[in-house]
Amino acid sequence: MAQSGLGFDWVLAKPKKFLQEADPFLSGMLTNDEEASAFESLCKFYVGMTRPARALYLFSEPYNPNSSSKNFIYLLNDTLSMDSTTEQEVIDKTNRLTGQRESGFELAYCSGSPEWWLEREVSSPPSERVELVDHRSFEKRKYRNLSKSRPSDKEQSGVDAGELLGIQANTGKELGTEVHALFEKVEWWDEKTNLSNWLEQQGTGTSKQAMDIFSRAMADPEVMKIFSLPAQKSEVWMERSFAYQKEGKMVQGIFDRVVLSLSESDEIIAAEIIDFKTDRPGKDVCLDQLVDRYRGQLESYRSALVRLTGLPENKIRMTLLFTSIPQLFSWD
Repeated sequence: MAQSGLGFDWVLAKPKKFLQEADPFLSGMLTNDEEASAFESLCKFYVGMTRPARALYLFSEPYNPNSSSKNFIYLLNDTLSMDSTTEQEVIDKTNRLTGQRESGFELAYCSGSPEWWLEREVSSPPSERVELVDHRSFEKRKYRNLSKSRPSDKEQSGVDAGELLGIQANTGKELGTEVHALFEKVEWWDEKTNLSNWLEQQGTGTSKQAMDIFSRAMADPEVMKIFSLPAQKSEVWMERSFAYQKEGKMVQGIFDRVVLSLSESDEIIAAEIIDFKTDRPGKDVCLDQLVDRYRGQLESYRSALVRLTGLPENKIRMTLLFTSIPQLFSWD
């Protein structure tokens, strides 16, 4: 059976509902269709009823006990009913709040305080002042034309014209993406982990070149150390995005890896930003030049982490991991 005849030699249109109910096979199909439709509608209904943060007011037609329709009105009546202990004062306040729409309009269910807004204390931090916005300036959106800035824009790099016009640049980006994807999957690395088995499970669809780079890096004791669980209480962020406003610009970026050192009371006391790079020194660029190329980017990451954690800059260590060499370069 199908709703259209496309792709079929013949089509049996669904008969009327009472005929479907009379046939065991068609009745089963009818039940499945109704359940699927009901489930989709319930999902939308659930979303609508759970999105409000402070209060929800729902209006519906009155429930008709003589109706056989199992719709939302039936569902509401079947699951929500007025508690006999609800005080009349609460009912009256709710009715006054929602308003008497027409004859026969009545409150079917309520929960919580009808004057919930009076119970919420409005307080501002002593150091902050609440700025009232003139309604006449609403058409001038403050952040509409903020230019965007990314820490990666601070990379100082020169690209050869032949490389730019060839496929080498794209190949390098794809390889970098693959290598990043592997490191993203490492929360904490156990030295007892079998690297080959790990790559077999986590490296599906990854090129051999990317897996070779990852393997060489994780075989290095110093590299393995930054992925090992520290003795001190710690938390790790992997691929954590951020955005903040600075000097009229919206600064956006993504931390590759951040290791937070915590006190026994879970306060952040220090942090290390670790950024992965697949670049390697060559005849035209040495390691120090590579570090300088990305120094500005990591300084911007540190500024973002200061805002997120409240840590002073001297408590945030920055580390570049050149995965293809492999080699680490760190500074405070």
